[in-house]
Amino acid sequence: MSRILHDGLGVLIMLCLFNSPLQADEGSSPLLDSTSSWVVVTANMHVAAGVHPIGAQGVPKAVVLANLKKLAVILKAADPDIVLLQEVDFGSQRSGGIDQAQYLAEALNMHASRAITLDTGTHREPLPPVLWKCRYGLATLTRQAPDRTETVTLPNPPESPDWPVSEGRALLTVRLQTRQGTSLIIGNTHLDYRQAATRRVQMTAIRSALPSDTPWILGGDFNEPLPPVVSSDAAIRQLAKTHNWPPPGIDTPTLFDLLAAAPFDLTSIAPTYPHPQPVAAIDHVFAGGSWQVSDRQVIDPRETSDHRFVRVIVAPSASAP
Repeated sequence: MSRILHDGLGVLIMLCLFNSPLQADEGSSPLLDSTSSWVVVTANMHVAAGVHPIGAQGVPKAVVLANLKKLAVILKAADPDIVLLQEVDFGSQRSGGIDQAQYLAEALNMHASRAITLDTGTHREPLPPVLWKCRYGLATLTRQAPDRTETVTLPNPPESPDWPVSEGRALLTVRLQTRQGTSLIIGNTHLDYRQAATRRVQMTAIRSALPSDTPWILGGDFNEPLPPVVSSDAAIRQLAKTHNWPPPGIDTPTLFDLLAAAPFDLTSIAPTYPHPQPVAAIDHVFAGGSWQVSDRQVIDPRETSDHRFVRVIVAPSASAP
């Protein structure tokens, strides 16, 4: 897992060593069938902190545990084969020292793989206290043990030039073997929230990392709405300004164009952020390499997170051989 943080947008993506997945149990799960449909859920879980921003002193452990229990119930009800989690704490001081990926993997009887995008270690000042002893990033849960996992570090400007460490951005990939002997690549990501230009560079790196000859699934928090926000409400305009979202009808390609994925029925895209009154759909699941996404549903996180979650069905396309 990479802890390397890049200072600019021109840095090449770096392929890191394979991660060792956490296993929920010692048993082996049956291999998934490449001819069947799979259920995928993407969930920005906001470190189980609830709807509100994380305070200067973090979140009480009792609150985190209560939210993790709710999350386990919500995710289990979705009956997923794959869960893509963003904003996960791995034993961080601010959320009670709980390894949230391990907790949910055990609760759902799934296998967890992780990519750490922030590890402050023993650093303190000038970091804010809420970031002391913080390990944070992405986690992917799968019913069957992954064949291998890999982290691609994405170009990302530092949060602050004065901090000794800063949050990075990454693509966590998990390779699953199917019953038919083929492979499927599962990608999980959380893109920059500040600049559209940064997201374009990150998505270009992600698209380059996805295979051209193997089916893939990509999901996560893309921090950019699909379709673009069109409301004139003042609160929404401020949100769009904060995230530097492109206006409707912009001529330059959006990051979704870079995926070259199957077209969406934009009328069916329900918003996911910010909860409890979401106005923008920024959490998505895509598929490629002869696979396609259908039956997109938005899941209410019951105030465990500031995002709503997305559940989709992924299956081989009708034209696939």
